[in-house]
Amino acid sequence: MTAALDVQRALVATLLAAPAVAALAGTRVFDHVPRRVAFPFVSLRLEETADDGTKTGAGLVARFEITCWSRRHGAAEALELAGGVVLALDRVALPLGGGWRWLDGRVSQRRVTREDDHETVRVPLAVRLRIEAEQPITE
Repeated sequence: MTAALDVQRALVATLLAAPAVAALAGTRVFDHVPRRVAFPFVSLRLEETADDGTKTGAGLVARFEITCWSRRHGAAEALELAGGVVLALDRVALPLGGGWRWLDGRVSQRRVTREDDHETVRVPLAVRLRIEAEQPITE
């Protein structure tokens, strides 16, 4: 699970450093959303990890859901924030640590949803990342 935590840390750091995300959400990028958070914000959660290793090296595929939240009238702010997330993460090498190297990352938009309160809009994004160990397996 250490690799998944390294990826999560890299995702958060990259989003916090992204100008388009910071312009709207500031530092409000969370893996656990506080109770009384100001809008807009970005939340992320690990959906799954899968072994992607070979005979010569360890590898991992990690899937995250990153959701952009807004309460501004309409969906424009949430969509703009989602666009900033896509710009920051889609096919962009993440600065990983812990002996891992970024291979590939894709972001796709799932839908725009208005919550039951008729005020909150969310745009969930599917993020799929592939990483590999920097050191090959030796026999």
